[in-house]
Amino acid sequence: MSVPVSGTRRTRGGGSLPDGTEVASYASYDQALAALEVLSNNDFEVENVSVVGTDLYSVERIIGRVTWARAVSQAVMNGALWGAMIGIVLSVNQGNTMVWVGACMLAGALITSCLSTAMFLIRRRRGEFYSQSQVVAGRYAVIISKAAGSDRIREAFDLLQKTEGNQMRPRRVRPVRESSGPTEYGSRPDEKPRFGVRLSQLPETDASAAGTEQRDDESSETDPQN
Repeated sequence: MSVPVSGTRRTRGGGSLPDGTEVASYASYDQALAALEVLSNNDFEVENVSVVGTDLYSVERIIGRVTWARAVSQAVMNGALWGAMIGIVLSVNQGNTMVWVGACMLAGALITSCLSTAMFLIRRRRGEFYSQSQVVAGRYAVIISKAAGSDRIREAFDLLQKTEGNQMRPRRVRPVRESSGPTEYGSRPDEKPRFGVRLSQLPETDASAAGTEQRDDESSETDPQN
């Protein structure tokens, strides 16, 4: 479990995102903390590690509906607690601590229950609910600072590859395979062409003659006098 510590240094313009390299990504904060444990157990400098949450969502979890009995019971408990504290303070110079505490607890419970009942009657048409609100992230990225160096960044990347929930995987390079299908001329390089022969298969003299004949044909087509 990580304990947030409020920093004493303030930078101009507010806080900023850490400058480093992302080495792992997780869907939950607990998985990100487990990744920090892996780095720490392998003697990695955790001072160079940051966890950044992205895709923030506001989540409101409904606990229950506000009812009159529930509102009054909670008000009575709060009123009795405040009354006990006031009774202890008043009984310091007066004596009879138990009497003061009991009387103040009773008075506090009555006052808060009456106020709570009045507030419930005013707001009961709104259909209020008890809920807990929190901000959660859709993704938690583990970032290593540039100060750690490229070697340590690569080491952290390798260490976290097999951790549970890591969504970041190295890209696989697909090998380039030679095509076994026909070429644009309708035949593969290793088979006999459908028409004629390849120039590479002709004797040297025949190949040169074929090349000369082809050039003569091209020149005759481009000459406007012919």
